[in-house]
Amino acid sequence: MSIRLGLPGNRYLPNTQSFLRRMNSLAVIGLNGNASFNVGSCSFNALITKARDTVALVSQEAIEAAIVPDEWLLEHLAFAPNSIRILGSVSWLTVRLSLFGAPGALWPPALAPSMVTPFPNLLRAYLKHLGIPVKELFNVSGSTEGLVPAVADFGFDTVETGATLSAHSLVELHTTHRDLALSLVYRPTKELTWTECAGELLRQANEARILNPS
Repeated sequence: MSIRLGLPGNRYLPNTQSFLRRMNSLAVIGLNGNASFNVGSCSFNALITKARDTVALVSQEAIEAAIVPDEWLLEHLAFAPNSIRILGSVSWLTVRLSLFGAPGALWPPALAPSMVTPFPNLLRAYLKHLGIPVKELFNVSGSTEGLVPAVADFGFDTVETGATLSAHSLVELHTTHRDLALSLVYRPTKELTWTECAGELLRQANEARILNPS
């Protein structure tokens, strides 16, 4: 049996390609490409997917396992705890999740704010913990920086260097999660016999890291 392994595209694609080359794949990898490789006695069919979709694909058993960004893993676990099992960490890229707004904005706010984010489950859980009501919450799939403060008072999104926020004249106000990398995950209800290969798979993935992908 070949194990379907989801790998992230988009900004993670250079690291994904480096990993597949390391696994001796001769395939030409594109955003919709795939490749096959072996790790010990385990056979994998690698599928390149959008990072935000990959956890759901594992949860719905469309694929057996995946390397997923931690922010999307946390977003999924915020509404479906214990639905995904983590086998280990992959340090291809590190980001943080932060709240941001216009210069001079205060967090926490005095009045119920409007907010925009691609991570609504995480944001709702955080606001509930603080007891902060929300006037409006906009769930978007793309960039949030251009919507603050024109559409929403605050944004909640990943930050890598802060350069994009600066370019939009925005400032970080509070960081909720630091040092988010990626994780190798699978669905715990799935009958799997390949977890003995996970250690070597993780080692190869981490050694394939590109320090400054362009």
